[in-house]
Amino acid sequence: MGGGAMLRGMSATITSNPPFPAVETVAAVYPGTYHLTDLGESPEGLPLLPVALNDAGQVALYGHPPERQTKLGQVRGFLREGITLHEHLATFGGVPLAGLSANGLICGQERAGPGPLRAWAKHLGNIGATHWPEVESGAMAVNTRGDTAGYVAFEADGRVRRRVFLVNARNEARFLPAPNGSSAIPSAINEAGAVLINSATGFYEFNSQALIWRNGVCTPIAGLDGGGIWGAALTPEGRVAGRLFTTLGGIRAFLHENGCTYDLNRGRGFQSEALALNDQRVVVGRLLGLDGQRQAFRWTPADGMRLLSELVPRVSGWALQKAVAINASGQIAGTGQFNQAPRGFLLTPVG
Repeated sequence: MGGGAMLRGMSATITSNPPFPAVETVAAVYPGTYHLTDLGESPEGLPLLPVALNDAGQVALYGHPPERQTKLGQVRGFLREGITLHEHLATFGGVPLAGLSANGLICGQERAGPGPLRAWAKHLGNIGATHWPEVESGAMAVNTRGDTAGYVAFEADGRVRRRVFLVNARNEARFLPAPNGSSAIPSAINEAGAVLINSATGFYEFNSQALIWRNGVCTPIAGLDGGGIWGAALTPEGRVAGRLFTTLGGIRAFLHENGCTYDLNRGRGFQSEALALNDQRVVVGRLLGLDGQRQAFRWTPADGMRLLSELVPRVSGWALQKAVAINASGQIAGTGQFNQAPRGFLLTPVG
């Protein structure tokens, strides 16, 4: 399992919001409203919360009992296709489903009994047990070719460090590099096989560095004024979204494309983070308002940051708190509360 790679120079351009000239947004038509679908419950009555959404409209979800934090509760993973729900994996602790490709491949973590959590993919089986049976691992992302990216946790010098792995469709594994031997995990993989990696030398994301690995070359993404940067999503065309960290402790959503990193809420007083985007430059995520409330947002070049609650008519009883995924047709999956209880939702563009 090799790991050598080149490290390119860091992009240094950061501009204000919105970053694109008005002429570039004329041809783009962004939905004015959305229809909300409740993602429902598992057969046992547990709320189903989304983790991923693909262009076919499939949604990867999980349901868990309240005792999940003790690692005693069984977490169940489901794939929703239209109104049909398919269970794919149940595990004790961890995230049973984390990645979903455009053609329906899924991956996550598995633990059937004693022992560590291990990376799992439907088309490859228990990757972790095959390659790293003695340590914890997790599969985080998969593309249509079956390439699966994840992490392996090793203990060294009294600390747990994570290394990024890439397993191809033939179940051949290799490790990808991280700068200066830092701990690293992947967030996404696209159809070209590029992997979005986040590395950190300390315990906190404020020290983090986002990189794109492709064909043996790692390209760092620029942060903000010396602060850290964490990538959450990577599109087929290579756009990246995530969160920037300022030296004063601020957190801001960003969009990165063509070597430039754009601060999407520069000059605003609230905190925000981007969690997903598509190649129509629609970015979604969550923000922490000045009133302390968490709310889901949508950002477009045409009108900047908007609360999703403003774009969904007749959502009485709902609090839309976090948008976690968006597909090419503009559908958005997220989590929130309905009548003050946890709930997942799917938004479909209207008109």
